[in-house]
Amino acid sequence: MSEGDQTGDQSGKQRDPTQLICPKCHHELSEASPYCPNDHAISGGVHAVTIGAITKTPRARRHLLGVTISDAYVINGYLGSGGFGAVYRAEQKALARDVAIKLLMVDHEVDPAIVDRFKREARTAAALLDPNIVTLFDYGEAELGGGTEDEDRVLYFVMELVQGPTLRQYLKARKGRGAGLEASLAMSLNILRGLSAAHQLGVVHRDLKPGNVLIDESKGRRHFARLFDFGIASLTGSGGHTTAMGAGGVVGTPKYMAPEQWRAQQTAPCTDVYAFGAILAEMLSGEPPVPKAELVEMATAHCRNPRPNITMTPRGESVSRPLTNFVKKCMAIDPRQRYGNAREALNVLEAIIESGERAPIPTVTNFPVPGSGDFSDRSISADMSLSQGPGEPPPPPASHTTGPQRPVPQSGPPPFDLASRAPERLSAPVPASNPPPIVASTPPPE
Repeated sequence: MSEGDQTGDQSGKQRDPTQLICPKCHHELSEASPYCPNDHAISGGVHAVTIGAITKTPRARRHLLGVTISDAYVINGYLGSGGFGAVYRAEQKALARDVAIKLLMVDHEVDPAIVDRFKREARTAAALLDPNIVTLFDYGEAELGGGTEDEDRVLYFVMELVQGPTLRQYLKARKGRGAGLEASLAMSLNILRGLSAAHQLGVVHRDLKPGNVLIDESKGRRHFARLFDFGIASLTGSGGHTTAMGAGGVVGTPKYMAPEQWRAQQTAPCTDVYAFGAILAEMLSGEPPVPKAELVEMATAHCRNPRPNITMTPRGESVSRPLTNFVKKCMAIDPRQRYGNAREALNVLEAIIESGERAPIPTVTNFPVPGSGDFSDRSISADMSLSQGPGEPPPPPASHTTGPQRPVPQSGPPPFDLASRAPERLSAPVPASNPPPIVASTPPPE
């Protein structure tokens, strides 16, 4: 039997996946005596983990199973990982409840920018209290060794454990059939409500994608979507194109990145609206509007190709013209022609659902948009009025709004105290008129 294979004993007989064992030495344990009697140089000892939990965890992630973090959280399973940390299932000892804990191993080789990003994600998540955003419970640092100088150190934050798949897993299981009209609309409302709460606090997610949306199936819920992973979020007006991960670098996931992200321009709430539009298009059609390809090809598709024109789902459900145009407006190439923030988009989507036909364009609020520059290469008209039909002449470019145009600020943004949760709307300077070339560096893969 190999070190990582705990499904069978030496005779080849399959072992009970609920059997508790030490994940380090495979010693059988019990609920009455859950800690391994052997010394594994781990602070607090090694707690028992089920065989099933071990076999479901990738070998490279098993070293933390059974470890107790800060004498408070016992790691008993693996949930997933990203570019900056892994997420485990754990039990909070004091309350005997299951939680999700995100861990980042810290040593002398870790880039300080990664540590800063991890801490920023924790602070951002702690400030966002909304039913459509996964709740953060705790944050801290811990040492895992047995008191030696070279013991491992981890940063962690603890979140509620959501019972259900990610939207990415949900769509993958449907093999190109999409989510269906009813589910797509229900989850879209949830996503926009969560985004609206973030935008009200001046937070731009910047990496919205199906993998960062959880479908909460607890308490008999259906299609209840919740946002998480604000690791590369920025504050409105803070120069969102410049991050601790690299000045002027491209951040985001290529299939869902807005044109301004590809051009390394400043991001704003309407950047999240674009990503949301791409997600809604994928839920309705079963395929992302920009499929995975070479980065330059994906950049060109986002910045120049026609917007998705979805009129029917793979299940044969008819998509109304207002909803089709709603997706197009969310994904407008020129950021000035999108909804300025999630609340504007939410208002329109709710009206479309209630009326079943058409919805008014809401008054433009004072949320800033990234400088659009010359978007003459776009393949759709600047006007995306929901009532415009085929063959009808478009109205003047500014006529789709009923309120004042967004003012150009005369100075930089005021400081924003995220901990205060003040719902400020910050202004940002408009970049030069000519957009920079498309930047096709290497964002993290979806």
